[in-house]
Amino acid sequence: MYRKYLQSIITNLPEVFIFIVFAIIQASRINVDFWNDEIYTIQHFILTSPINTVSDYHVPNNHILFNLINNFYLKIVGISSLHELFDNAWKLRIIPLIYSFITAYYIYKIGCKHINRTVGLLTLVLFITSLTFYNFSLQIRGYGLSIMLGVIIVHFILNYLKYLNKKDIIIIGFLSFLLFYSIPSNLYFLASIIIALGLYNIIYKRKTGDLFHNKYSHLIYAIIVGILFTVLLYIPIISDVFSNEHVRPGNYLILSRLKIKLFNIGDGLVYNRWVIISLFIIVSYIGFKSLINKNITILLSTSVIIIPFLLNWISGQNAPARIFTLCLPFTSLIMASVISIGWKKVIPHNRKKDWIIVSSIFLISVASLIYQLGRIEKTIISDIQKGDRSQDTYYQYYSARYWPMKNISFLNSMYINNKKPIVIVGCEPHGV
Repeated sequence: MYRKYLQSIITNLPEVFIFIVFAIIQASRINVDFWNDEIYTIQHFILTSPINTVSDYHVPNNHILFNLINNFYLKIVGISSLHELFDNAWKLRIIPLIYSFITAYYIYKIGCKHINRTVGLLTLVLFITSLTFYNFSLQIRGYGLSIMLGVIIVHFILNYLKYLNKKDIIIIGFLSFLLFYSIPSNLYFLASIIIALGLYNIIYKRKTGDLFHNKYSHLIYAIIVGILFTVLLYIPIISDVFSNEHVRPGNYLILSRLKIKLFNIGDGLVYNRWVIISLFIIVSYIGFKSLINKNITILLSTSVIIIPFLLNWISGQNAPARIFTLCLPFTSLIMASVISIGWKKVIPHNRKKDWIIVSSIFLISVASLIYQLGRIEKTIISDIQKGDRSQDTYYQYYSARYWPMKNISFLNSMYINNKKPIVIVGCEPHGV
């Protein structure tokens, strides 16, 4: 039994190592100070009554499910004021940290189970070293929770299509309800899945049988039921949720706006990993045919990347780029699939050679993340000097160098023997 346990550890050593690296990456962010948006969220939607959390939507900062979970968590651990959290930000960030590990596990599982282990490992590497996930995963906002729920939904959809377990249908409906209740804009993601499954159902009608009573239609019904249950909970605040200034339709089908949005968000999804992108482009043609043969896994992954952009463009809504962070795990999955399949087309299957590509992508990805963080640091410092503010999925001006606890500690170390008062005559408006 001991040998069997040891063999299991050795077999899964790459996964263990990658998750350890992921833990190190996340540890660098676990105790960073709360910035303006997070403080506002904590004050107005978390350190309040649960009734207020679910009924106050005066600004879209209220990612209701995420804030409700944090509300109950802080009550359980006995934290009731901002002052207690300011000294120990990790006590709240540990919740999104848990979400991030669950997300990493499930996106690995999708790649490993529905394509192969090499794809699972590559997906995991590309995902955990993605700058957008680094920026958003531990924020006290609902993006990390949304990414987790989105990945788990796709996992159970693929499971159901493979094994037809009716329990999966119930889980998918429930998770759809939770996802939509996390952030209303997650409806784009759910709609993209419905559209993808619907198209697949229509195109392959001969294989699926009755158009309205088959495994694809059952999944569509489950997601729609989950959405409708969420709408019921939104009814008391429905005008604030669906008629606020951030979601009102604007100009429809403006091609220039689509190009700008695709460029800005695409940059956030791949964040200038040019070596990997070049490799991806080179092997795309070689592995494309084999990739298409993966059918529904790749179809769903592609759909949840492309369709949300198109729906947003068609609606005319000027949605912020950050709501598309749900695309990130599936971008990693597709890049990993193309690289792996193309690699195997060039070099026949060999486990040792698979480790070469996994190790290479790992080293490139980690080095790229370190390089990008250094580059962003220089840009943010330049912004501070010039008075500019770079804020998107790539640059995080308002939180990147916001270190009040560190600054106060530094001030105290210099100011021990001088009791004269300090007067602040000016500051960054988002910094207080």
